[in-house]
Amino acid sequence: MTSTGNRALVDRYYEDLWNAGNVAAADEILSSTFTFYPPDAPEGLRGRATYTAYVELHRRAFPDLRITVMDVLAEGDRVAVQWAMQGTHHGAFGSVMPTGAEVIVRGMDLVHIAGGRIAALHSFFDLLTVVHQLRAHPAWGSTSAPGMLGPRSPRRSRPD
Repeated sequence: MTSTGNRALVDRYYEDLWNAGNVAAADEILSSTFTFYPPDAPEGLRGRATYTAYVELHRRAFPDLRITVMDVLAEGDRVAVQWAMQGTHHGAFGSVMPTGAEVIVRGMDLVHIAGGRIAALHSFFDLLTVVHQLRAHPAWGSTSAPGMLGPRSPRRSRPD
């Protein structure tokens, strides 16, 4: 596939799987040996079925989930994507019950294409930002502004 074809495949991945929630499209988009590397599972999640369950979990927790692709670089069998995800927490997300909180997180994916399908995807985003926005950490409470990682302690001057 050309870089243009690889980019089109990656665009379809975000639109069909994530934004439309059409996990049946995974058979056409992901290779049979697809491996996903999120920040919280560096050993990777293997296989289409495991990954589609991951997508469905997120879509149930955030039914209005939307990923916006902000920038794409494609060369050879690699595609790098900068994205922003936004959604409202209306369903259980692991052990976190619905909060009604809006979540906005930015990230980057490095996608490897083989045989006309996505073979591997390394995703980089800040999980602490998600936890904070869901108010899922008891020490942070519910009043901090989005993007802050919890209450700030006063700055101390350094001794000379």
